Amino acid sequence: DKEAARLSVRLPGRADPDELGVQVPEFNHGVVLADSQYIILDGLTIRHYGVGHDERDSYGIKVRRSSNCVVRNCVIYGVNYGIRYHDWPQPRNVDGYDNNTFERNDIYDVGPAGVSWQFYKATPPDFECATIQCQLGRGTVIRHNKLHGSFGGVKNGSLGDGNVHHPRLSGADMDVYGNEFYDLRDDGVEPDGSCNNVRIWHNAFYGVNQAISNCPNTMGPAYVVRNVFLGRPDMLVRPYSFLKFSAAEDSQGTTFVYHNTFFNARRSGEFTAALARSTDGRYFRLRNNVLVVRGVPDHTEIAQLLQREHHDFDYDLLYKDRVGEKENFDPFLQIAGANGKNMYLYDLQGMRSELGWEMHGVEADPQFVGGANPMSAADLHLTEGSPAVDAGLWIPNISDGWGGVRGAGPDMGAFEWPDE
Repeated sequence: DKEAARLSVRLPGRADPDELGVQVPEFNHGVVLADSQYIILDGLTIRHYGVGHDERDSYGIKVRRSSNCVVRNCVIYGVNYGIRYHDWPQPRNVDGYDNNTFERNDIYDVGPAGVSWQFYKATPPDFECATIQCQLGRGTVIRHNKLHGSFGGVKNGSLGDGNVHHPRLSGADMDVYGNEFYDLRDDGVEPDGSCNNVRIWHNAFYGVNQAISNCPNTMGPAYVVRNVFLGRPDMLVRPYSFLKFSAAEDSQGTTFVYHNTFFNARRSGEFTAALARSTDGRYFRLRNNVLVVRGVPDHTEIAQLLQREHHDFDYDLLYKDRVGEKENFDPFLQIAGANGKNMYLYDLQGMRSELGWEMHGVEADPQFVGGANPMSAADLHLTEGSPAVDAGLWIPNISDGWGGVRGAGPDMGAFEWPDE
């Protein structure tokens, strides 16, 4: 009540606010880096900022035309955006957002993961908050952070007003690696736009609606390498897919998807696909991945595509523990609208004969360390007898990293057996 200068609150469990400490923000932002160079923020705790009704006015750290800065070892929570590049109003000044590094931070919120995805999509776009939003400049590095409990994880793309064709408006030359993403209602990493030299590697995604949204990739290249996705029915957020994709009318960017492990066990009535299209996704090259879907036989697919051209799938292990028939809509692969009608394929042989895909692929249980019920990323390592061991393709500059191949050939998936 503004006139009475009175604030009414309702606390969890109807707790008495007179018996608790209640923090009310006085400022919109914890820290503002404006026109700055070579600033290091280390070991700060930033919490509970944002005094207005505008979602854009609640940041832990606001970055404006600043480059070569580092944010490390910080805890940021109780804000709509942990870290956000910001340059309003339009048109944006895209200079001065280069070569920033965000590392070893814990950034989270306490509410969005418990609210439905549909609720957020029904609100104004600015309410789709994120732990880090960095859609300007080039050379941003995001590594070894814990990003959780918010609506989105890393939003490093930019759509609209021609932004999808502008590298500096879509977070070009970016590395996102070694991070943990969990309890996120939307996407873990969202490089939507030009995807110009974006590298997403060695991350772990648990209980995330979709790990990576690549909608669209107009320029490329984008690299998705050695990531792990684990979905279980008992997680706070319902896991959906590993990679979502679409295309703008003239999309030409290629996404290279190498050595990832996807496992999703789902509940009855919930759709899931390792690869899921939003619209017409193009130019995907898959090699040496392990893609596993488990659950009741309805609406589970390894991949859902809109067209068959411009894709290249091979040397992947694909496995569904239950495959249905056409009557109950449970294919191995769906291509919507192929030749004027939907195409449903029910095994790896169908992909080979109809599409010429996965000629060296494997359809078998990968035999994870955690068996049929993995509880963590460690459970997604391979056992000695796994059909994924030594079954991959040697990929220059990819297979010769990560400690090197320790067998007759690269293993499929994110982990090489035997473990180091």
